[in-house]
Order: sequence, then C-alpha cells, then structure tokens
Amino acid sequence: MVDQESRTKARELIGKFAEGAITNGEFDDQYPRSKDRAVQVVLERLWFFWDDLTSHRLEGAYQLNAESRELVSRCIQFLATDLEYTGPAIGGTLLSGIKNTWKGLFERAASHESEGDVNAPWWPFSSEEQYRRHIPTTAS
Repeated sequence: MVDQESRTKARELIGKFAEGAITNGEFDDQYPRSKDRAVQVVLERLWFFWDDLTSHRLEGAYQLNAESRELVSRCIQFLATDLEYTGPAIGGTLLSGIKNTWKGLFERAASHESEGDVNAPWWPFSSEEQYRRHIPTTAS
C-alpha cells in the first residue's frame, strides 16, 4: 500500500533532519506512522543516525558522512515514487544487534550487490536497475 500523504510528510521531515533544521526527537515525534512499508522501513533504517539518549541535530559528532547522505537521498527519492517497498524487513533482522555495532557495519557495507540487501548502494530500491530508472537525470 502506497500512502502518498505519509510519504510526502516523511520526505519533508527527512530533509529537515538531514539539514540539521530539526532534532532527532522532533523528527521521531513528527514522522508519520503508516501502513506503507516504505515509510516504516525508512524510519527504521534512519534510526541508526541518532542517539536515543540525548536530543541533537545531525551536526558535529552526529553529522552524516558521504555514504549516509547518499542513503538519505535515496530514501527521499524512493518516497517520491509510487513504488511498493519489496525489500526485506528491517526490524527483525537489523535491530537484533547492538545499534552502534550495526552502524559501523552499515558504513562499511556500501559494496554489497545482492538484490534486496539493505546495504546495497541502491536500497530502498529493489535493484540497481530500478534505482537508475527513478533517479533524477541531470542534463550535461
């Protein structure tokens, strides 16, 4: 089920959070709760970008690295489509580990190439081909 209203709100909040305009608490409190799997898994995946114990913006020690900024961009791009999320669930597989341990693994995992892999460089798109079909093209 694609919930465009929730996807629009999620995209706006992700952008504000990534820019440092809102705190992690504001982001989490305002993020839409939806039956749209894409909205759900994007929140679960982005949860690794903040500290649950303190209120902060994505600045300084919490600033996103290049790989994380690319992931945020892909999440926003995916939520702008009408594609159903067909990838794996996040909660049951990733949250079972320790948050910081996973974050380190995630940052080193950009070379994964298996379809449906949450560490693939095209996730949350289901494949590199799907990602390339839906990313904005730039004129040379």
